Formats: sequence, structure tokens, C-alpha cells
Amino acid sequence: MSELSNSSVTVQDPATWPPTSWSRELLVHNPRRTARLVLRPLKASDADDVWLYQKDADILRYIPWPERTREEAREHTERRAAAGETLTKDGDHVFLAVELASGPEAGRVIGDLMLMVSSTMKAEIEVGWVFAADQHGKGYASEASAEAVRIAFELLEAHRVVAQLDDRNTASSALCARLGMRHEGTAFEQEWEPGGWVNLKTYGLDHEEWTALNSGSPAPREASPVPVPPTVASEGAPAPFLLPYDVAARDVLPLRTERLSLRGYRESDGPELWSLLSDPEVIRYLPMSALTEPEALAAAEKNASSTTLAQNGDAVKLVISVDGQFAGQTKLEVSSVDNHVLEIGWTLATASQGRGIAFEAASAVLKLAVEGVGAHRVIAYLDPENRASATLATRLGMRLEQHSRLDWPEDGGRWSDTVVYAITATEWQARTHLR
Repeated sequence: MSELSNSSVTVQDPATWPPTSWSRELLVHNPRRTARLVLRPLKASDADDVWLYQKDADILRYIPWPERTREEAREHTERRAAAGETLTKDGDHVFLAVELASGPEAGRVIGDLMLMVSSTMKAEIEVGWVFAADQHGKGYASEASAEAVRIAFELLEAHRVVAQLDDRNTASSALCARLGMRHEGTAFEQEWEPGGWVNLKTYGLDHEEWTALNSGSPAPREASPVPVPPTVASEGAPAPFLLPYDVAARDVLPLRTERLSLRGYRESDGPELWSLLSDPEVIRYLPMSALTEPEALAAAEKNASSTTLAQNGDAVKLVISVDGQFAGQTKLEVSSVDNHVLEIGWTLATASQGRGIAFEAASAVLKLAVEGVGAHRVIAYLDPENRASATLATRLGMRLEQHSRLDWPEDGGRWSDTVVYAITATEWQARTHLR
């Protein structure tokens, strides 16, 4: 195991994660056994057992699966059974069948588990589970899921394990609590389905906490802040999400406010960007190291050519100009195409701080996100120690939705927390109407 340490926690080095030793065949030849269950990779021949719970309307209620015919379900099981040969990049996943180990139904698959690489940078695995209704209330889900968490930490050497679930799924919320996972936050109105908006809860557990829980003498843990729900609930389906959105082709730049001009990058902005992102005070709370001059020049060139929002991860960065002078930058990034979510960010030069410039710039970008691009949710990721940005987010009308513990790798093997602030289009429109 490759590890880094600081004064309080030993963590995996994301530069060498996930381990290259992983192979689906490891669990084919050496299935994991618990007191009553066997966990091994899902097989195409499991389709009949899986069909018994995949067709159950109560089971489908909280899982994003459509109703399928028996043949469609068989094909779905075959596709899932083929996954997991490698777990090397974000989104790679493996499904494990949960078999009864003994008794009259020994060998029956009563549910399955998912382990997915949710972030290589964070050395993070997401776990999920589904079990046949006739096996609920027997402790099988707890037994199997605890072993899945063990696989994530011991076999996959994860730093963090997370679970995301519909907030109406109280049984899975209780299971997360039994596993020792903390409720880190709730993304309100994260998904739209025909019946209305769905809120998604996130639960998390890091390696340090899991080790302490399994030591028999866990230390007291500080609870995460309670997520703040929207001030105004949304009604009806979301507005159209106008992707791809090219800020250059749509002729929306520069964005002008009372004092500012937010324009696209030019290659000639490299020296100013270097000055901004090499300042220790400016990057103190940013998830990055100070840029060298060549890195800054290359970043300015990239920013100048990146004008389109189309896929998850696409970002447009704009220069904040005050009286023609470079004062900082803002960011608009696609967080989720499917769920109409954009992320905003802001970075201000030290000399321009304390004058309301960041708020003025962020307000303009937030307006573009909602009115221009059609985002339903706009979020901002912050270091919880960055009180100034937290205050700014609150002034924008954003709410604290999530606080994740030790989920971001820093230089020197340290990890920091992350908080998420959010606002819905409905909330933003209500605030705008009141002004």
C-alpha cells in the first residue's frame, strides 16, 4: 500500500491509486465470505435470480432502473456482469452478486452490490446495493454492505467510501448509519423524475474513521452541518438546458456590471494569470499549487480557446476587468448535463479584494448560468476555512448543502474538507423578483 502521512491521519497517495493489482478474477477465484453470505462477481447466469427483484415496483422506487421485460432484464444483467475487468478511471465499476451461503436456498442470489471509482483524484469508491424484498429485515444488507466497504478499503485501498441515495429511502439511510457513514449533505432537487424532484443524500466514511470503528474503541466524531433546504420549492420540469453553449458564438461577452467587465481570456493574459495564481494568499484555499510562468502562459492559452459548455467538466473562465485592468477570474463549469447543474467559482487578486468585486462578478456569472444557459442548480465548492467565500456564497443566496471530510488531496499528503453551496433557478428567480 502506498501511503502518505500527516500529523493526524494516514491516507492513500492519489498519485498511485487505484492499485494496479486489482482484477475481477481475484473475486472470481476467491469470493468473499461472511457469516451467512458469499460475495462474488455477478454472472450472466444470475439473470433469473436478479429478475425476481428487478421487476419489483417497490425495489425500483428508489433505483434509477426502468421497468424491463424478462428478456430486457437478462440483457441488463449480462451487461452488468461484464463490467469490472479493471478499476482504473472515474466511472469504472464492478457488480458483486450476494448469495446465500447455506440453507434450502443456498446459492440463490438475493441482491447485488456496486463498487465504482467515483474519483481517482480523491481515491474514492462509491458503494451501492439492492436486495430482494423477501430478504429485507434479516440483516443481509448490513452484512453484505459492510463487506463491500471492507473490500473498498482493504482490497482497493480507497481513502474514502461514499454512498448516494434518494432521501426518501429511509431504509438505506439507516443502513449507511449502521455502516458508520456520516450524512455529509443533501443535494436538493438534484434529479427530475415524472413524479417530481428528487433530493440525493450523500454519506461518507474515510479510512481513518473506518479503522477506528473497527478497532472497537472509535473516537467521538463531529457531526456534519445539517444541509439547508431550498427557500422556495420548484414546481414542474426544469427549463431547457441550452447545451452546447458557446459564449463566443452567442455574443454574450463581455458581461457588464456597474463597475466590471467580464470578458473572455486572451493569450496575452498569461503574465497577469501567473501573477494571480502564484500568489500564496490567492491560492491559499484553491485546490492547486502555485503556477509557474510557463504553466500560467499555457493556461491562459487554453482558457482563450475554451468557450463552449457541452459535456461534464467543460469550463469557461472569464477575466474580471476593472477599468481595463486584470483583477481576477470567474469560472462556469458543467457539473451534470443530465441534471442541469453548473458550478461557479471566483478568484480575485489580493489588491482587488475587500471592495465587493468578487460578489459583483459572481452575481453576473450566476445570472448567466440561470438565465443564459438554463441551469436548474448552480453550485460552488469551497474550502470550509475560506470564510470570505462562504459569506459571498450566502450573499448570492446559496445554501450550505454538504460538508465532506478529508476529501481533497493537498500537497505533502494532507487532505482537506470540502463544503458545497447551492442555489436553484427557482430560488434565484425569487430573489431577483424581490429586488
